[in-house]
Amino acid sequence: HEVYKECLARHPFFFQLLEHNFSAMRALCHSAVKEVSFRAEQDVFSDGQAVDKVYFVIEGSLEYRMRCGTVSPSSSSMSADSLQVARDEVHEGQWLAEAALWVKWFHMGKTVSRQHTLTLVLSVP
Repeated sequence: HEVYKECLARHPFFFQLLEHNFSAMRALCHSAVKEVSFRAEQDVFSDGQAVDKVYFVIEGSLEYRMRCGTVSPSSSSMSADSLQVARDEVHEGQWLAEAALWVKWFHMGKTVSRQHTLTLVLSVP
């Protein structure tokens, strides 16, 4: 679980936890972290799902896709023409869905793996 600690410690909160409470970090790695791999173009999570996991990318990359657009003032609705897909890539050493650590939340977009991707997944109760 040494690799887990190193990967998680890239996040400022977990860096502090490792520095100040090694035993808590070790317990966290043993009880709440697991390696999960995704094949190319595999869904990681979808829009509307509860956020209960944080994903730390070890190898490969993930792509977060979120529909966004503008609301027409006259109709208070979005037209299909105004919708666009915003994309953001998450690479090795980065993490995704950090909100799981702090609040009850729902994913506002979809994430897929760009290629074969290895992650550490921290499950949050």
